[in-house]
Amino acid sequence: MVIVGVYFIVINTQYYKDGSQVEDIKSKQDKWFDNELVFAKTCGAQHVVLFQHIPWFFGNVDEKNDYFNIEIDTRKTMIKKIKEAGIKYIFAGHYHRNAGGFDGDLEMVVTSAIGQQINNDKDSGLRVVCIKSDKITHKYYELDHIPNVVEL
Repeated sequence: MVIVGVYFIVINTQYYKDGSQVEDIKSKQDKWFDNELVFAKTCGAQHVVLFQHIPWFFGNVDEKNDYFNIEIDTRKTMIKKIKEAGIKYIFAGHYHRNAGGFDGDLEMVVTSAIGQQINNDKDSGLRVVCIKSDKITHKYYELDHIPNVVEL
C-alpha cells in the first residue's frame, strides 16, 4: 500500500486504436488495467499518472475520430473509467506536435516528438514535468532553449 507519492501506470494504447490482430493480448491488458484502476483509487498516492503512446484525444474529448486519437466510443468509455479512478494526468505522444486539453479536471498532455515534427510545430524538444504535493505542472522546451536550471 502506497502512503504518499506518485503511482505511475503505463498502457499500450495501440490495442485501443486497433487490437484486432492481438485480441488475447488486448484482453489481458484490459483486465490488468481494470485492476490498476481499482488500485489507483485506494493506494493512497498523492497523484496517479497514466502514460501511453496514442492519446485518447489531442484537443477535446468530443473531437472527431482521427489517425492521431482513439475512436470516440472507446475514448469515452476509457476516459470515464480513468476519471472514476481519480487520475488527473495523462501523458502521451504520437501526435508529433504539442497539444492536449481537459475533460473536467483530467488533463491530457500530448508532447511533441524529439525527432520529426509535423505541421511546423516548435522545434524538437522535451517536456519537463514538476510533481508537487498539490499538483503536477509541465513545460515544453525546444532543444535550443533547455534551461541549465529549472525553477521548481
